[in-house]
Amino acid sequence: MIEASNIKPVTILGSYLCLAAVLTAQILRRLYQAKIRPQTQRQDPHYRTRKSAHLVLFATLAVVSLVITWYYMLAFFTLSYQTWTRENNLPLPGRLWGSDVLLARNEDVGGLHLGPWLRDTKLFNDAWETVIDGKARFWWSQQIFLITTIWSVFLGVEGNRRKIPHLWTFMLLGQIVAISFAMNLSFLAMLLYNPAPVDKRRVQYEQGQGNQTRTLYVLSTYTLYFALGAVFGSIFHIPSFVGTSKFLSLLALPHVLLFLPVIIPQHWSQFDLILDGQPRTTSVVTNLYRLTVGPSVVLFVRATYLALRDQEPGGALAIFNELSSHPAVSSVGWDVILCFLSATFWASIDNTNTWRTLKYILPIVRWYPKDPDPKNVDDLRKDE
Repeated sequence: MIEASNIKPVTILGSYLCLAAVLTAQILRRLYQAKIRPQTQRQDPHYRTRKSAHLVLFATLAVVSLVITWYYMLAFFTLSYQTWTRENNLPLPGRLWGSDVLLARNEDVGGLHLGPWLRDTKLFNDAWETVIDGKARFWWSQQIFLITTIWSVFLGVEGNRRKIPHLWTFMLLGQIVAISFAMNLSFLAMLLYNPAPVDKRRVQYEQGQGNQTRTLYVLSTYTLYFALGAVFGSIFHIPSFVGTSKFLSLLALPHVLLFLPVIIPQHWSQFDLILDGQPRTTSVVTNLYRLTVGPSVVLFVRATYLALRDQEPGGALAIFNELSSHPAVSSVGWDVILCFLSATFWASIDNTNTWRTLKYILPIVRWYPKDPDPKNVDDLRKDE
């Protein structure tokens, strides 16, 4: 039975857009409050000038990310509707807006048949099957999964180190709008929220002082390890399930699990302690980064090899040509490109933390100055 009007699908679409708008407004409100908050430390004019320039940079990247990714997403919606009308021999309206179009009854000529279209098509399923089907397209879609995984751990570590509230809103906004958009907003937050002072007593979490503390520590840590393993396992296997009944379930797994690094109690995310004025990362943070970056590199190399092998003689050029093959692929592909661009700018701005993190993740990185010899926990207790 054909629905009598388009009110229901318009309401669903409106609710989705309202959720995205509310999340964005909440994040922007917190960013504004952080910006106008009185500074506890004196800042020199040169630092303020550079900080203002960085804020403008990431704000611009956020806007660009939103415009580009959603230009192609709207193009995908339009293409899907046009395909559906051709298959059902229905006319296309001369325009898309206006109450006489959006709320027209389905039998009215020139109205949008949103109800039957959304009933007959599965936009979320169709979009992801399109961007995963084929090794060259999967090269792009896999990158957005890997980037989101790394960003999730990074957001959990750095966001909690800076006491940024409601980190989960960044992840949810990224999943319903665009990862690059939410990533740039998170970089803005990290510029505005200074790292919290490190309490030497926090090292007791890692040493497991007390059975209750150690139990919480072990459970939360290994839950995150397991979640990361499940995420990478789903990324590896998901191309094999395209077109099957299990596809959406496997696709939903990383979407859900990647909230864990930002909602689990974050004692592991704190920098361990200050040693002679230098922060030293905890072994838990190091392991999380290694468990994230290591498999990401392996999956990236594998996907690149498979894509290049199947794209002869076009090679790498054929992979990049997929960017223009379909609007859904273009949206994901440009999301990947903008994420890499934004992360590169952040690494160049926060170069000290970036190189220190790389040093702990990759032992072969030797050109960064060595940390001072760490004291053990007992020595620190004597100093208290």
